[in-house]
Amino acid sequence: MNRLYPAAILMSVFVTMVAATSPVNAADPTALTHTSYEGFAEAIRDVELSTDEFGQLVAVPVELGQLVREGQLLAQLDDGIQRAAAEVAMMQASMEGEVKSAEAARTLQTYRVEQLQTLHTDRMAGAEELRRAKMDLEMANARLQIAVEQKRLRETELKRLELQVQQRRVLAPFDGVVAAKRLDAGAAVTPGNAAILRLIRTDVLIGVFNVPAESSFAMRPGMAAQVYFRAARQTVDAEIESIAPAINGESGTVLIRVLIPNPENQLRPGDRLSMRITPGQTLPDVVPGQASLRGATRR
Repeated sequence: MNRLYPAAILMSVFVTMVAATSPVNAADPTALTHTSYEGFAEAIRDVELSTDEFGQLVAVPVELGQLVREGQLLAQLDDGIQRAAAEVAMMQASMEGEVKSAEAARTLQTYRVEQLQTLHTDRMAGAEELRRAKMDLEMANARLQIAVEQKRLRETELKRLELQVQQRRVLAPFDGVVAAKRLDAGAAVTPGNAAILRLIRTDVLIGVFNVPAESSFAMRPGMAAQVYFRAARQTVDAEIESIAPAINGESGTVLIRVLIPNPENQLRPGDRLSMRITPGQTLPDVVPGQASLRGATRR
């Protein structure tokens, strides 16, 4: 009997270890409520703002942490040369004299042809004279067409130069917060130093989690979750946005992205997160004061 005790103990330990390491049942999402997953928060949009134009910055009228609106001026490059060229092009595009002169010449030639046609019918003008008058009318029409085309060309050139002036300005591509100010007024924007500002959007955050592959099979996009922000010491409701289609072979995990509403911008990107799944619940489509949360990533 004494020999049986060690075997029984070993069997009990083995059963306990198997139960502890058994994967979450993919058919039973409620099993996820007892597990916490670790991750971190990201801004839903995070961009480094630069420009294809190079030169000296004359103004960067925003400060670190400032809330900006879409279309707001964030930086201005020196545009004196471009503005001067645009003004010259505007004057040229507004000139009407060449077109009016060509129109008057065509009107005169049209009248002359009509008169000669009448005289030719009455046998008072020769056929050669009428033929030359018609040729002069065709030339007058051609000169008018050239004048009109030249005016259109000048108008197109004006638009091109106005676009160059606009490209010397950096505008906010979306509502967001200035997260970094790389260059200030007086600095030069060069091919090797083109980043001016970092802009982030934080009214919606993204929680990034690397979940064990066996647990990921029980998760679905749209499934509700609760996310705890460690630094902020705050728990908020969230929703699974996407689940990576492949398992990371090195870590044996699946990347899960979770949408986290942050309408007051109180929660910050970079905070460490803990997540619990809450099956059977759904997150409201609309966050107060914001558009649909599910459409947030497309804005």
